[in-house]
Amino acid sequence: MLDAIIIGGGPAGMSAALTLGRAHRTVLLADSGQGRNAPADAVHNFLTHDGTPPARLRELGRDDLAAYPTVEHRTTEVTSLRRLADDHFEAVLDDGTVVESRRILLATGLRDELPDLDGVAELWGKSAFHCPYCHGFEASGRRIAVLGAEPERVRLALHLSRFTGDMALCTGG
Repeated sequence: MLDAIIIGGGPAGMSAALTLGRAHRTVLLADSGQGRNAPADAVHNFLTHDGTPPARLRELGRDDLAAYPTVEHRTTEVTSLRRLADDHFEAVLDDGTVVESRRILLATGLRDELPDLDGVAELWGKSAFHCPYCHGFEASGRRIAVLGAEPERVRLALHLSRFTGDMALCTGG
């Protein structure tokens, strides 16, 4: 019986695993390997690692976790999860392995829903972005376009005007 299963092996999941490992808790960190920022060239706004490639940041995190014998990192997905009658949890991993734990911590982050436009998927994380705090600085002085007409898109375009004088708000008509 593990103390915790952490579902999600990005920075939040690895930080939680580190904290629990330092407290001598038995932990399984289930990491699908499908990090949200994987397509990007670099992670930004991460103190001491600004500009680090996402895969390198994950590698450094795994290296840190290796020092704690009670933390197991697996590249796997949790395919089902259920609470058992005695108040613990059963997780089934993608290889069919069944693991039980006292607690579950979801650190799955977000999944971007890309606009239905030709070419966006290929540009995602390279020149099409989701976050001005993650990628705005690198776009400084360049042409920037914001897609959408919703109030939050208009606010985003106004916010990004501090990065460039060449701003377009593409409202789709």
